[in-house]
Amino acid sequence: MKRKHQPDCECASVMSEEQYALVFKTYRVGEFDEIYVPKKEAVHLTSLRELKYLRDFKHNNIITISDTFNNGGCTHLVMEYMDYNLESMIKNKDLSLSHIKFFMHQILLALDYLQSKRVLHRDIKPRNILVNKGGVLKLSGFWLARKRESTNHQFSPAATTLWYRAPELLYGARHYNTTVDIWSFGCIVGEFCTKNPLFPGNSEIDQLEKIFTIRGSPNNQTWPNCRLYPGYLEPTYNAGVSLHLVLPNTPIDLISIADAALQINPDSRPSAFQLMSFEFLRNVPVASEYSDPPIFQKDDTAYPSNSDY
Repeated sequence: MKRKHQPDCECASVMSEEQYALVFKTYRVGEFDEIYVPKKEAVHLTSLRELKYLRDFKHNNIITISDTFNNGGCTHLVMEYMDYNLESMIKNKDLSLSHIKFFMHQILLALDYLQSKRVLHRDIKPRNILVNKGGVLKLSGFWLARKRESTNHQFSPAATTLWYRAPELLYGARHYNTTVDIWSFGCIVGEFCTKNPLFPGNSEIDQLEKIFTIRGSPNNQTWPNCRLYPGYLEPTYNAGVSLHLVLPNTPIDLISIADAALQINPDSRPSAFQLMSFEFLRNVPVASEYSDPPIFQKDDTAYPSNSDY
């Protein structure tokens, strides 16, 4: 139920600053929450759009709204409290292959659900993936989400944080689909393996160069229609390198998932459902069966990163 006034809660701390909102950790009797407060300079529609989607979504791996209220002419979203974001976990925790498998599977479950709804998240990145101390992972940050109503539906290419942006978006594509989220997932897989972003570009052109340095520049065989994009620029030829060299000491069956998700041709990327059938992700335990040594200590405190990409 939407409230007209702020719920009875105390602000414990500012957790992070996002592009469209400040995130506060709050406390009310018996539980913690997160309140997303839209920035005044941001378009108010982003908050309303996120509210619309999150009210409709019912999935264990997507963040839920517990309350909303109006304050200062803006809609504030009260969401369940999560202890960590994946960015801070990758940087500060020693994740085993079992942890990586467990988290990857949950991300794909969320993406598969969105794909079944024809919804593009358009900003998949570690900071928008939240984890509690029980290891349950939830996708958040739906400010840029859009529903693809038809194959002719056009979207802005200015979506997704640069380091996780698919090549077709960097070429100015306006007709695209949920495979842009699969590309972002592939970038996160690489980050799981190296603890560093896979393609840390500082501009759209530099981002493309970093992608092609590893994945190879497009040609008529690997990406036949790439020249049709409005922002296409003929790249310098680059054969690319094997992901085995980019992700050293990584199991082959894990590399195969990254390789599939990071196809430069969007038509060659598998769906989230298809990725879950890969060898690395078979026999993934459910949370109640999860027996890997814990990565959380009782006195752990979550410190979400405020750095910008």
